[in-house]
Amino acid sequence: LAPWIICGLAAVLAALSGVALLVRTEIERRAVEGLLLDQAELEAAQATTAMVDGLNAVIFSVERLTHFVARDVEGDIPTSAIAERTARNVMVDNPNIYGFGIALDPASPPPANARFGVYVHRSNVPGGLVTRDLTAEDQTFWTRDWYREALAKGLPVWSEPFFDRGGTDRNAVRVTIPIFRPVGDEREPFGAATAVIDLDWLRRLANVNEFADTSFTIVFSRSGRLIVHPKSSYVTAETVETLAEKTNTPELVAIRQSILARRQGSLSYNESFPT
Repeated sequence: LAPWIICGLAAVLAALSGVALLVRTEIERRAVEGLLLDQAELEAAQATTAMVDGLNAVIFSVERLTHFVARDVEGDIPTSAIAERTARNVMVDNPNIYGFGIALDPASPPPANARFGVYVHRSNVPGGLVTRDLTAEDQTFWTRDWYREALAKGLPVWSEPFFDRGGTDRNAVRVTIPIFRPVGDEREPFGAATAVIDLDWLRRLANVNEFADTSFTIVFSRSGRLIVHPKSSYVTAETVETLAEKTNTPELVAIRQSILARRQGSLSYNESFPT
């Protein structure tokens, strides 16, 4: 009997050892997962910071350049030919800008002050640049939101992401700077300088800052419209809210709400890589 009891105890001890081993293995697995998650969060924060720095650098440089052109026009109102040459020079010197335009609407005699607008954008044609007349019937710049909003506010205006149909035929964002003239002791806007940025450069910037094969970047505007997403068909077509519903990830809405509230931090959730 005694040998049987000993054998039985040995079996029990062996079983308990197996349970202990499983518990230890699970603890170690969770510890490794925790370390990996911490590392991923750190790398994500670093990638996000690099992305924001790169985005700000381009945005500030494009806005500053457009502002300089607008101030130059205020000091010396150009002809249409000079405005076109200025826009072309901007395009040649600034590869991050996909289109640049100058539009003036003095709305007063004599004829020398007639309304005019030119827009130069990149193209695959010989020479690489195309000029469009912004006073043409399909353009009428004085009726466009980008022009009217900048003049109404008297301030630089960044657009929501849009598809530049009939222009660059690309997803883009636009900055518009009003051009002023003195009227007595006041200054009134009578035109605008505008620059269009192709969003493809932002996608390339996001790709450069990905920190793992399974990482990806989502960028959205103030209104929540997608600017960068691994699925190009989602860009400008979807918002954070519609994406959250489409992918069943309500955490995306929580992230946007945190950003609108100017809160910082991280949120973990499960999501499959977009295909």
